[in-house]
Order: sequence, then structure tokens, then C-alpha cells
Amino acid sequence: MTIKEQNKRNVKRRNLIDQYMPTVKTIVLGYERKLPPHISVEDLVNAGVVGLLAAVDNYDPQRDETFGAYAAIRIKCAIINELRQWDHLSRVYRQRVKQLEETFLELEKKNRRAPSEDEIKKQLGFNDEQFKSAMENSSIRFLTYEDTQVSERNLVDEIFMKEAMGLVKEAFNGLTPKMRRTLELYYFEGKKQSEIAKELKVSETRISQLRKKALEDLAPVRKILEDVLYL
Repeated sequence: MTIKEQNKRNVKRRNLIDQYMPTVKTIVLGYERKLPPHISVEDLVNAGVVGLLAAVDNYDPQRDETFGAYAAIRIKCAIINELRQWDHLSRVYRQRVKQLEETFLELEKKNRRAPSEDEIKKQLGFNDEQFKSAMENSSIRFLTYEDTQVSERNLVDEIFMKEAMGLVKEAFNGLTPKMRRTLELYYFEGKKQSEIAKELKVSETRISQLRKKALEDLAPVRKILEDVLYL
């Protein structure tokens, strides 16, 4: 590739990024209203930009779908993967809050009075920062624990599953009917390639090609598919 061709490619890449940056922000805004306050919107935007860059670098003009549709999937996948990382961190955080609450009640019952901060920290082995971060979230939950326990615990999980299934559906809809049917029969109904070939009236070699091509087209959502559908 000549320097002139490389410069032309870089300009085209930059233009695509500029053109679709508003798409990243629009997608993130759609998540923002659903997220708990401890999740950073800025981190989601950064993740979306990573997805956009991946779309720009990996889009094949020969694909049936437009770049905009392809980019939206890559952006959403990157954001969902970021949410999964936050969910892992929030599980650790929630466990720490739960330990604090249980220890508070245990010491209160034992001493017949509200325990001091030092007593709780000593019992749990928390440092000042760990205690402060857990107590900030726990101070409200002590008052409305029964009402908030389930919704707070599962909020990120629910968002991830809902968005993941939406992306899976969108990705599957982008496949040809024969590719969709091949995956359905192979992965969901457990049929052999010979059986699928007979049903679709094509050769086994063609079924292998269809399955391979379908998985290639689903590459942008492969990590999500592995978690949700165990492909």
C-alpha cells in the first residue's frame, strides 16, 4: 500500500469515526437511565468507542448489512462486555456490604446496643476505606432492606441479560434463513450434519460451510453467545 493510499484510508477511517460518534453516545444514553449510580457513563462511552474502532477496522463491504448496522452491534457488544466487568466488581462490593450488615446485626444482638465503627472494622478486618464504601451504600439499605435487596442485587444482571438477548436476536436476524436453520438444528436440536443436510436438501459439505459462515457472521457477538447460548 502506497503512502497516498494509506493516507486516504486513514482519512476515511477518521471520517467514519466522527460520523458514528453520536451513535455511541446515543446508545450509551439508552443504558444510562437503567444503570445504578456506581457505574460510570464515561467508561461506557469509552467502551463504545472501542467497539466503534473495531467496527471500522473489521467491516467487510461485501457483507449484506450496512456499516451502520454492523457498527451498532460492535458498539453494543463492547458496552455489554464493560457491564459484565462492572457486574463482577459489584458482586464483590455487594458481598462486602452484606458482610457489614450481618456483622452489624450480630454485634447489636450480642452487645444489646449499636456497635461502633471500630468494633465492626475489627470484626470484619476492614480498613477505613473498605468500611466507608460499604457503609455509604448500607446506610440506606438498613432502612429499606426488604424492598431493595432483590432489585439492587440483580439490576446489572437483568440489564446484561436483556441487552444480550436483544443483540443475539439482532445478530441471528442478520443471517440467511438456511444459516439460521442450520444453527438451530445443530446447536438447539442436537442433530448431526447428515440429518441437517437431509432436511435442507443440501450436501453435508454445504452444511459445514453454512455453519462456519454463520459463526463468522456472528463473530461480533461471539463472547455474548458463549455466555448466553453456550455456542
